[in-house]
Amino acid sequence: MRDAPMGTRVTLAVLVLLGLLAYAIVVDLGANAGKVHHGVTVEGFEVSGLTESDAFGELEARAEELEETGVVFRTGPLSFRFVPSDLNWGFKVDETTDRAMEVGRTGGPFSAVWDRARTWISGVEVDWAGSFFPRSRLANSLNSLEERAALFGYVVDRDALRRAMRAAIKELPRRSSYEIPLEGSD
Repeated sequence: MRDAPMGTRVTLAVLVLLGLLAYAIVVDLGANAGKVHHGVTVEGFEVSGLTESDAFGELEARAEELEETGVVFRTGPLSFRFVPSDLNWGFKVDETTDRAMEVGRTGGPFSAVWDRARTWISGVEVDWAGSFFPRSRLANSLNSLEERAALFGYVVDRDALRRAMRAAIKELPRRSSYEIPLEGSD
């Protein structure tokens, strides 16, 4: 091998590396057959290594906790509390489980290999699939909040509050309170 030309040695080294990569992919395929791939989380909640049914069960329990745990928003003397399920918010556990299982399994061979590499290098975070707040229930709650806010001279930034509510309901443990977004404040 010492007498082989430099180009031959480089080619051989590249082939060895490609062979090792192919071997690692095959091992990863076998080790994760029917399981969520290593490094996959659902908005910070670890599901990697779980079978599809186990991931569904864990996500179902997590969704129930997220839906039933109250969320508090405050600004000065003003507070607004809600329980996501009281506003008919629900997480779609089936769809979320499918999203977690699809990482490294869809989009063709190159995309699948890239996704698997990302799971090992930096992890892949999957978003919860969830319902939207029914407009009538949410509108009633926000109208009441805006009326109380006006008594203190505040104007609630309704769109920013909706975004903050969607973010807060996906977070556990919950903060003691979140800031009510007001118009004209950043």
